[in-house]
Amino acid sequence: MTDSARLPSPLHAWVESVLGPLDDVRDSSHDRDNSQVWRVTGSTGYHYVKVAPKPILYTRETRAYRVAVPHLGHGNAPVLRDSSAELLALILTTASR
Repeated sequence: MTDSARLPSPLHAWVESVLGPLDDVRDSSHDRDNSQVWRVTGSTGYHYVKVAPKPILYTRETRAYRVAVPHLGHGNAPVLRDSSAELLALILTTASR
């Protein structure tokens, strides 16, 4: 695991408290300064961890995953596994899970 792929310590601890120990962490950020996305692998499979750049964006995305995405049907969109308002972070499945 390279330094650029490492999750910040509080984020790493929270993700492991939800998913269990992580085997691999890969930076999956977009080519933007404020993009923070990692693909993590553990015993529960692949997940994405996203950190919102602002509280309002965290609120919007979390609401979308809780309210809108369930209506799209299984496998058509990622599923929200957990979220942390303190860290502005979300743990998502891949769309095919």
